[in-house]
Amino acid sequence: APLLKAVSIEKLLVYFIVLILIVFTGSMILLMLTLTVIEKTKDVGVLMSLGATPWGVTSIFLFNGLLISMLGTAFGLGLGYAFSSNINQIHDLIYSVTGVELFPAEIYKMDRIPVHFYPMDILWCTLPPVLVGLLASLVPATWAPRRDPIGSIQYE
Repeated sequence: APLLKAVSIEKLLVYFIVLILIVFTGSMILLMLTLTVIEKTKDVGVLMSLGATPWGVTSIFLFNGLLISMLGTAFGLGLGYAFSSNINQIHDLIYSVTGVELFPAEIYKMDRIPVHFYPMDILWCTLPPVLVGLLASLVPATWAPRRDPIGSIQYE
């Protein structure tokens, strides 16, 4: 029982650390799309002069943010699955190279690191990054059609 309690506390701690990383990644998406809006003001002006609606311009930047967050989440999920599936082989490799046992059997009372994937855990690890990426792209996406393209051309 104490070991399972420790594992559940460690699991919550890992979720908290991942949440901090998700917020950081969302802020990077926000900054990247904001810079894209600044650089592409002329192009947005051309699109709007050719008949693009403000919602059409907004949807372009929302789609960019969603695509970035979905691709990053899929890439991270794939790497996490590959790492977790091979954790015992990685542990054995680290032990054979360095002599350091990261998962001592005498402490954990197990000879191998148990690995099991729970669908709800996977959902809780994939849904927040996509939502944060979409929310982070809202600000630049709504700002893009409101920029003055004449002002950006004037400074060149």
